[in-house]
Amino acid sequence: MEAYLLLQEQLIALEKQEEIDRYENYNHSSLKLLELDGLAVRRLTAESQKTTAFGTKNVTFSSSFESDISSVSNGDIVSIEQGNQRQRVCTGVVYRVQGNLVQVHGGRNRRKNPLFQTPFLM
Repeated sequence: MEAYLLLQEQLIALEKQEEIDRYENYNHSSLKLLELDGLAVRRLTAESQKTTAFGTKNVTFSSSFESDISSVSNGDIVSIEQGNQRQRVCTGVVYRVQGNLVQVHGGRNRRKNPLFQTPFLM
């Protein structure tokens, strides 16, 4: 049992490092290329925003086309970025995808800027 748990920890660490390396490569890619690879969704609009009792944000984004968000699924960790300069607004976890809507449970927003500015990138 110990060997199994040790192997699981090693595999999780390997996967985490791979995702960090991949993110660094994507961080320097153009938004259009990321979108073509199914790794980004552009031109999202924040439809609604709620703050939980614990101070975290729940934001619902909509897309003009349902096919735009087909690459996003529940549990995905996402970075919400704004504009062509890719200014990060926050990070979050996708907790619902329904039609052309994506609901993201975000961390505490330490900025004074509202999330209702477009365009968004996920």
